[in-house]
Amino acid sequence: MLNCSRLGAAVPHPTLLGSVPVNPIQWSLSLLRPDAASAGPSVFGGGFLSDCADIPGEPVLLYSLSGSWEPRSEGETYGRVFFSKVYSHPSARGVEVAYSGDLYRGEGGAWMLGGSWVNDFEMTRGRFACQLVPSTTHVEVRHTA
Repeated sequence: MLNCSRLGAAVPHPTLLGSVPVNPIQWSLSLLRPDAASAGPSVFGGGFLSDCADIPGEPVLLYSLSGSWEPRSEGETYGRVFFSKVYSHPSARGVEVAYSGDLYRGEGGAWMLGGSWVNDFEMTRGRFACQLVPSTTHVEVRHTA
């Protein structure tokens, strides 16, 4: 299981740069090796946009992420990842962004995820890339009587 916070950016296609902003990637995403006995998603998580101007009075927009990971260890990648971003606000119903990309090791061995995104509802598309941000915090669970 690869469970991580990721930072990066979703950049619109060059033909859309003047009308579609670059969105930061601020999400927590888990990748589980698919198990034939499990019907659940092998990719899941959530995140937010904190500079949202799409919905008046709602500067923060939450979303969920779910999809699938097709692991492999051939060549330079560790598999293909497919997932959807679905916004939680009622005003954003029907807005779903489809992501597809590769899991790979970047410079210095850091885990990276990069590929393309498509938003059919808004008729926008582009590229994305993000990097695992390793946890620096250890949480100890204590049992109390």
